[in-house]
Amino acid sequence: MLKQEFAARHFASLRPCRFAQPISEERMYRISRQAAAALIFLGGTIASEPVHARLVCQSVDKISFAKNEDPKGYKKITSTSEDDMVKTCKTTSWSTPLDNWYYGDYDFLYSDWAKRYHTEAGRREPMASRPASYITEIRRYGCTMDGTPLGYFALHLANTGKKPSGELTFLCVLHEQSNDIRRGAGLGFELFNEALSTAGLLGRSDSINLKVTALPTAIPFYSSLDVDCSSETRGKVTVTEFETGRTPYTKDGGARVKRRFFSFNENWGDGKPSYKRIKYGCTSKDDYDKLVKLGAAMEAAGHHNPLTDQKGEGEIDFQVARDEMCHALDHKKELVSQLCGK
Repeated sequence: MLKQEFAARHFASLRPCRFAQPISEERMYRISRQAAAALIFLGGTIASEPVHARLVCQSVDKISFAKNEDPKGYKKITSTSEDDMVKTCKTTSWSTPLDNWYYGDYDFLYSDWAKRYHTEAGRREPMASRPASYITEIRRYGCTMDGTPLGYFALHLANTGKKPSGELTFLCVLHEQSNDIRRGAGLGFELFNEALSTAGLLGRSDSINLKVTALPTAIPFYSSLDVDCSSETRGKVTVTEFETGRTPYTKDGGARVKRRFFSFNENWGDGKPSYKRIKYGCTSKDDYDKLVKLGAAMEAAGHHNPLTDQKGEGEIDFQVARDEMCHALDHKKELVSQLCGK
């Protein structure tokens, strides 16, 4: 589909997506043996300034199915209305975006399932134990920014009502943009919060918990959000999961996660500032909260807070930045004990 056609259909559209609107929904958290293949990719970079534009998202037409030839009622998806655009999400680590777009984490239905399971028997084992309804329950959305195609997300709600939860099964910012919309402008951050807001709306409650299983290439993006992270090695596969936790949701304001401090000034003491991007990795919300408190404590002690949102070159590990601040406050024994574990 041409970009102009996409923009015309979506802009004329439907509901304006509010930046602060949360999405509720969570799917029963299931991960197959080849979890890494079902992970979410987002090829965007983090930026220090938010985007001020009109984000509009619309539900994508329902999928169609071919003849059922698999056990447990599985049917092969033949297309969605936005397949041609979704294909442009392809990267070196995510060569078949339509698989994730169609099937979420059910990698036994992916086009390259033979490389994942090697035998038909190995593929049918997980297939026989997981509900076929999951595929039809995934909600898929296409989004534009000021009328220009921006990206896509898909999610699956595990439950609604008292404690709704969901899983983000697909998130993609398109590679090429126009109207001065570019990767690195904070678009992925806004798209994630729109997905969170959508899940919150669908969850029909005052809070929403959203989970994401991330590809290695997407970890820097998700770790830049103020969400929890856990990592586990299962066989030869390392599975990294991010979770928003119970995030407040209102119909007027939606739900929204914050973005973490972007950079660290290595020369916070004196001299010319040297900003480096903080590499958070799989860092918990609690550890990040302690880092923020360390920055505030440095200001209270008469130092400059090295945590900032300035662009710079290079990276600095979260742990290195933390240790530097702990060392600067070493004379405050009680504070260091609480925030640095010393």
